[in-house]
Amino acid sequence: PDQSARMSDREVFNLIFLPGFSTAEKVTNLSGRGVGMDVVEVEGATGWYATKYGNKRDAALAKLADDCDLFVIHVEATDEAGHAGDVGAKVEALENWDRRILADLVVGLDAQGPWRLPLSPDHPTPAALKTHTTEPVPYLLVDSETEGPGGVYSEAGVADAPVLAGHRLMAELLQREPDEDDLDDDLDDDFLDDDWVPDFADDADSHEA
Repeated sequence: PDQSARMSDREVFNLIFLPGFSTAEKVTNLSGRGVGMDVVEVEGATGWYATKYGNKRDAALAKLADDCDLFVIHVEATDEAGHAGDVGAKVEALENWDRRILADLVVGLDAQGPWRLPLSPDHPTPAALKTHTTEPVPYLLVDSETEGPGGVYSEAGVADAPVLAGHRLMAELLQREPDEDDLDDDLDDDFLDDDWVPDFADDADSHEA
């Protein structure tokens, strides 16, 4: 408590975004995740390399066809490969995203009508470091009715693009103006260039279950 009282706003925000941080009183497999959202059971889905990519895709399409407004597909394989320092497994997981999810997902979405799709890592996990970092991540936002600028979806491909604060991505997806309560631009900049880590972050190398 004494140390937290001395923390600046910047230090507090960096602490909140450390991997594993949660305000939940009881830790569970779903602590702090999916607030207000239903969890869909997908046969063969795991948090590991061996997961049923196609089943996740099909579950998304089925729910969206059943009047679901939003479906989140999460694949943990790339993150686990980063923690293992296995570049080959990470590349394979990304290729599985392309081949086993995105290819037929786009076809299925087209059959249902207009759609918008964001694609992004939830955080970087460089294989060289084997842990999460706080650098900005590339994101892709596709609108089926709007021609995009094209280009390459990678860290290098978007290196010169402006950084969008993460809490504003949902507004972009829904084509809404950010709420007035959004954090100001000065605070957004703090996330980009500050490498402060609190002394009591003993488990900084831990990762999501």
